[in-house]
Amino acid sequence: MLRLPADRHLVVSLAEPIRIAENAADDDELRSWFEIATADNRPLPAWPDIRHRLRWNLEPIGLQVPDGVGVAISRNLQRVLVEVEPDETRLRYITSPEARSWGASDEAISDAADQGLDRLMMAAAAYVEEPVTGHPVASFETPSPSKASLLLAASLRSSLPERLGWPVLAVAPARDFLLLFGEASADVLLPRLGGIVHREFSRSGYPLAEEVLRVSDRGIEAVGSFQPP
Repeated sequence: MLRLPADRHLVVSLAEPIRIAENAADDDELRSWFEIATADNRPLPAWPDIRHRLRWNLEPIGLQVPDGVGVAISRNLQRVLVEVEPDETRLRYITSPEARSWGASDEAISDAADQGLDRLMMAAAAYVEEPVTGHPVASFETPSPSKASLLLAASLRSSLPERLGWPVLAVAPARDFLLLFGEASADVLLPRLGGIVHREFSRSGYPLAEEVLRVSDRGIEAVGSFQPP
């Protein structure tokens, strides 16, 4: 039986264990997922110990974290404050009461989460492919399963290949999937990406949204969405 303190909540996506149960050859993978998901019953670390483990995570708007710290960035997406294990195996959603308990200002907490994203970006490597000549598409190799959260990094623009230009369009149908391309390539690439976006969104244990996002110096906004076939 899982027991949590009265002021703690456990939020999990059931899509992932369902996917594992449908595809795993035995119960070991499902048991491992459950052990990881339910293991974090430790006290919240003090501010000096946790500040370097904070980050913003891109999540679907339907994820409801009781008293969570976050803000909507589109109709279907939000950024949420999380603590991430150094080995990226587990994250914990931070609640407002937990954040207040540190005695740090909102600005200090936000800055720490921004810096966490920039460290994640520094560990990532951008690469470019050209599915259609003259229309490059970029993504990142990263040790984190939260690749889509790189969209939230302040250092995104400086980390992208210059040939993409700026602003850029992006699709992030799942937590571990992200593609970015120049606005000038929209008419050519978007018709080719619809099937890919829908497949990743439908099959992922951690789906995000089938939106087309515009990323600029003003932030992130949804400028369209793919309709299911």
